[in-house]
Formats: sequence, C-alpha cells, structure tokens
Amino acid sequence: MSIPWLVKRAIEACAEKAVGSIFEKRLEKYKAELSRTTMAREVMLEREMVFYDTIDAQIAELVPLVQDLRDNLTEQPFTKEKRDHLIRVLKLTLEMKDVSLRYQAYVEEDIWSSFNELVIKMQSQQSRWFDLAKKISAGDDANEEDRCDAGRMCEQALLLVALVRMRQAKYLKSISGGV
Repeated sequence: MSIPWLVKRAIEACAEKAVGSIFEKRLEKYKAELSRTTMAREVMLEREMVFYDTIDAQIAELVPLVQDLRDNLTEQPFTKEKRDHLIRVLKLTLEMKDVSLRYQAYVEEDIWSSFNELVIKMQSQQSRWFDLAKKISAGDDANEEDRCDAGRMCEQALLLVALVRMRQAKYLKSISGGV
C-alpha cells in the first residue's frame, strides 16, 4: 500500500463525512421548516373551524330573535320578555362583532365579508329597533310604517344570514373535495 493511496482514501472519507454532515443539517432544517408550516396550518384550520362553530351558534340564536322582534315590537303590550329579546339581540350583535374581528385573519375572505356585512347591518338597525321598543313601551301603537320597517329589517337580516350560510357551505364543500 502506498502513502498516496492512503491519503486519497483519507481525503475521500473526510469529504464523504463532510457532505453527509451538510446533508444531515439541511435535512434537519427542512424537517423543522416543514414542521413549523404544518403546525401553522393546523392552528389556522383550528381557528377557522372555531369561527364556523361560533357563528353557527350565534346565527341559530339570532334568526328566531330577529323574527320575534319583528312581531313583538309592533304589537302592544311591551312586556319584559319583549325587552329581553331586544337586549339579547343587542348583546348578540356585539358578540358577533367580536368574533368577526377576532377571526378575520383565519377565514376565507368572502365568508368573513358576508358575516361582517350581517354584523354591520345588525348594528345599523339597532337604533330603529330601539325606537320601536320606546314607542310600544310608551303605550303608543305601531303604525304601518313601523310594521313595514320591522319586516324589512328582519328580511334584510335573514337574507344576509342566508348569504353567510351559502358561502360557508360552498367553501366547506370545496375544501372537502365536494363540488
């Protein structure tokens, strides 16, 4: 055996070890990046699903409340139950706004925008619902304009609820592989 051959083998072994070490380091770095990406996607998906679960419960509560307001705030007498319905709609609107702001970054844009549009509509209607409640609580009867306003506000809210639901269903079908 010659010394040049031994030197050559030693250099080859050293080069293989260096290349292997670099490869292992790059592989570990790639695994770490992949793991972080996967964890970030899982967090986003979890928060998106929390949004859907939360708005499902809120909308399920909102629909009958708005329908009750339409009927209750145009008829005498103004009872504690009617007052409680109005107060609950006002509080629920604030809760919906909180959810809208909290989860905006995690939800598909068209779903979030339709839900946010519902929240904005509910906020803009609050003063008119309150005016109807004041009128009925003062003992005054609702006139035809009041009944039309109540019906229109209820219809607008229900149409926006339907838009949120349609967009939500379409999106969830698309990500689940459905058409």
